[in-house]
Amino acid sequence: MHIDDLRALAPLWLSKTEEVRQDKSHWSTNITGDIYGMGWISEMYGYSFGAAEVGLRHKINDDIMIYPGYTPRPGIEPLILHYGLPFKVGNWSFSKLEHREDGIIYDC
Repeated sequence: MHIDDLRALAPLWLSKTEEVRQDKSHWSTNITGDIYGMGWISEMYGYSFGAAEVGLRHKINDDIMIYPGYTPRPGIEPLILHYGLPFKVGNWSFSKLEHREDGIIYDC
């Protein structure tokens, strides 16, 4: 992203985020994926809507991030684990929601 892209995007990112936060009827987990149902991930939607409006195009790489429930293609080893949603690998599991009151989430 070039600085000029960011200058065009920033005000829209903020305004779209505020619009999403005001639209409380769409905060539920089954619509936004926000496990808290509090609108906390509205900035991600604000970014997406703002970027689309200014015409930014994105390249998606399979090796950047893995999400819970996503199985990478053979030979792909993602660099980042997105831990916002509960996930389980074998007999090991993790849920960010279970640790919202302790230091695991904030101290990592």
